[in-house]
Amino acid sequence: MDAFSSLPDPILVLILKYLPDFTSLDVLIHASPVMSSIFDRCAAEIIENVASRNMSSCFRYILQHAGSAAVANETWSDVAEFHSAQTWSNPSKGVLKSLPIPVLRRLVTSASNVEYLCHIFLHTHLHRIHSMKPTHLLHPGTRLDPYAVTKYDPALAGLKYSIPDTGPPSWVEIQRVLRALWRLSTYYELGFAMPLLQSKPGEQTKVQDLSYQDFWTHLPWWEIDEMECVYEHLIEIGELDLFQPGNCAPLSRLPPGPLENEDGSCRLSPVPQDDALGNKWGQSQEALQRKSPASHFFLSLCHRGPNVSSRVLGGATWQSFRRLGFGFWDLKRMSQLEMMNPPLNLHRDLTTSSMKQKPYTQDDLKFTWMSVLSNK
Repeated sequence: MDAFSSLPDPILVLILKYLPDFTSLDVLIHASPVMSSIFDRCAAEIIENVASRNMSSCFRYILQHAGSAAVANETWSDVAEFHSAQTWSNPSKGVLKSLPIPVLRRLVTSASNVEYLCHIFLHTHLHRIHSMKPTHLLHPGTRLDPYAVTKYDPALAGLKYSIPDTGPPSWVEIQRVLRALWRLSTYYELGFAMPLLQSKPGEQTKVQDLSYQDFWTHLPWWEIDEMECVYEHLIEIGELDLFQPGNCAPLSRLPPGPLENEDGSCRLSPVPQDDALGNKWGQSQEALQRKSPASHFFLSLCHRGPNVSSRVLGGATWQSFRRLGFGFWDLKRMSQLEMMNPPLNLHRDLTTSSMKQKPYTQDDLKFTWMSVLSNK
């Protein structure tokens, strides 16, 4: 007997609407025939309610367009018309209600997959940065000619230091990963639903032959960069098949230990308050609309773009730092990693009063960034 069969329908609707995430929703409507039936009656309302607690309002529209992409639309003659038909700023009322129930069910499964991929991405990349062994200059304050330093020189390095545990991901960091995953999901969904849709009128390039970068070419470069970081990670772990419609996430393969919230619980990360402290650390809602602090810093060193080698950083391109997830981390995490500020352990590194008097310069920070690339 279904455990939910004794409850009145209004209570069942409330249970579904206030589930903590799409994974719980997906599991429940597949496990309970009663809940499955209730979901079919008010699917759009339930999805929108769950999304309101999981996704930033500034990109919740992506959820709607991921659903729209699953329905072949003969009014779109090319990809440009698909984009122009969407409202890329705010969710529109009634979009989900116009979609058939099978599409909405598939959307819930896709949302569950996105949550799964977000979880393993953050686990992997937090572990990756905590495995780094960067160094500071042996004599902080030493003036270096940035264009004369072409590689990391161990002779100038102090002791390697271990990265401390910088804590769980913030709301802004999670939302950056979710945004990238949803855009990749939309790209794959449209390629499945309308593989012959052209990229431009008269061109032979179809969606299935169009890269996701070209599909989203109208976006700011740093949002495309977020997708590139996620995509490279999915290739590494072999999970690209989760973007194929109907495939379910192998939840049994989630890393041990859930991603805790900043308050130590396993609840969803709270929406940050737009206050002075949040703005300082890049943890405000507005920060989600800007490039990450690390990518902003890299551009200030490179001057010519993220894909151009930086002479200041030993010829490295942004891709080397993207692999560490730097495009997602907020300023607080980058500061805790000692990659965006004077060393937190500066007082322990300096043993003489003469060294303490030397200022910490941007050259010292460049050296620390280069030290991360010493084995590449």
